[in-house]
Amino acid sequence: MRQRVSILALVATLAVGGCASSGVGGSPVGGSGSNGGSDNGSLSASELATQAIQQLRTVPSVEISGQVSSSGEQIGLDVHYGEVGSSGSVTINGTNIKVIEIGGSIFFQAPDAFLTSQGITPDQLAQISGKWIKISSSSATAGQFHQLTDRTTFLGKIASGAPSPDSFTKGPSGDVDGTATVSIIGNDSDRTRVDIAAQGTPYPLKLSSSTAGQDVLTFSHWNEPFTPTVPSADQVFDASGAVH
Repeated sequence: MRQRVSILALVATLAVGGCASSGVGGSPVGGSGSNGGSDNGSLSASELATQAIQQLRTVPSVEISGQVSSSGEQIGLDVHYGEVGSSGSVTINGTNIKVIEIGGSIFFQAPDAFLTSQGITPDQLAQISGKWIKISSSSATAGQFHQLTDRTTFLGKIASGAPSPDSFTKGPSGDVDGTATVSIIGNDSDRTRVDIAAQGTPYPLKLSSSTAGQDVLTFSHWNEPFTPTVPSADQVFDASGAVH
């Protein structure tokens, strides 16, 4: 039997595990969000859940942003995923860590205070302060970031952590940034509400908690081409050979 864990708590756990920016604007349903006259309001809660989960598993690009909480920590998340990589940031209790994954490498940039708290010495800090630190995405250290920066891993874990489609019930209609939505309510511990595009492809546009009012994630730029920008060489400290 599927454990009734909170979907948003799962996202928080993955974000903290990665401990790693992009804008939130644009159409929530992205480049192919309009799909003729398809009326998703006519679908059952189970059908909506099944199709929304399928979109999470298969979409080539999407941006996820918002705030979740874990063990008293407030976590801000803003990551844009594309077919060839991702870029974004996680903010944990005010500390912002930026991260990019592309071409077999992960780049991350963190404030000096955070680096010092992780054991970086003054001599080391002088070399890396303000720079993007580059490591191989196949290294053991990169595994901590990969669960956040890899699209199929991160979205796959969200999809796998969702309650069974049969356990969802229909919720009220609404809108997300001007796009009409239908909603379903899960039986996880937060009674997570999923707002789904009312017309066209049933993309999930927002996850929100019925019990923790500040926990909200929005999904935008569905299926729009996106390629992260690689930092210029003078902005990078290459630690690929030293980090395994």
